[in-house]
Amino acid sequence: MRRRSLVGALVLLGLGGGGYVGKDQILDRRTAPTVRSTPAPTPTETGTPSSTPQPTATPMPAVDYAETITYGGKRLTVADPRTSRELEFDEGSRTAAEGSVFLTLHLTTRNVGDQSLNIPWPFVVRHGDGEFSVRGQFKRDSPEQLLSPERRLYGPSTVYWPDATHEGWVYAEIPADASEVTFVWSYDSAVRDDPDDELTYRVPVPGPE
Repeated sequence: MRRRSLVGALVLLGLGGGGYVGKDQILDRRTAPTVRSTPAPTPTETGTPSSTPQPTATPMPAVDYAETITYGGKRLTVADPRTSRELEFDEGSRTAAEGSVFLTLHLTTRNVGDQSLNIPWPFVVRHGDGEFSVRGQFKRDSPEQLLSPERRLYGPSTVYWPDATHEGWVYAEIPADASEVTFVWSYDSAVRDDPDDELTYRVPVPGPE
């Protein structure tokens, strides 16, 4: 009888110890996340080897850029920034000064108001402490379109009616080392109560084409 009682006590002690250890394991798994190392891919696995060259800093055309601001009944989208050392026009070509490039931008505007309005204008480009003129088809001596590829210039200054749109290209000569510029739309209106304001777009500058 005494031998049987001793065996039983040992069995109960073993069960108690087993339950306590299991409880510790559950707590450990919950409070200490497992970190698994990722093996290097074999020729039959998909993955990027650590020796793969990283992308370089070579500037690429920012063709996916587009930014829209609506103000004073006008919606203006600035998109597709491009740079070039030379621009071709109907009347001939122009080359940017040393240390400069031409930035061209595509503008699309829509009259979202309930009355006729002048299309958005004027614009300037700012970079650092400098401010640079933006040109479109607004002056008598201005060429009508850009060539290579053919792109009609924005303007001339005109009135557009509700739901009407107007589009075209503008250009500015900016420092060649600029990676980003601020395109400024100076809003003023004599037919609406909206206060005059400057609407700004942060435009990435791609490398020359």
